[in-house]
Amino acid sequence: MTEIEAVAKAYGSKTVGFRFKGIDLTLSLSHGLFSSYDVDSGTRLLLRVLSHHIDEAKSQNQGLPSSILDAGSGTGVIGVALGTYFQSLGYR
Repeated sequence: MTEIEAVAKAYGSKTVGFRFKGIDLTLSLSHGLFSSYDVDSGTRLLLRVLSHHIDEAKSQNQGLPSSILDAGSGTGVIGVALGTYFQSLGYR
């Protein structure tokens, strides 16, 4: 292992798992990001609310999003969760 690889390993990531709409997801989080120890409680709450709205929209045959934009949102948990669930959508 090179010195750069050792530094990257020491400071670069921690593997964190979470579940969204029945899908198990794993992220490698950088120690330099907000909530690098786990998915924070605010993000978990927002994902639960989004899950509820998705279920409600489906039950009422309402339209679902046609694309997902994840711009500058820290670890990208929300974008990864939605992009994985809505695999047919464009993810940016």
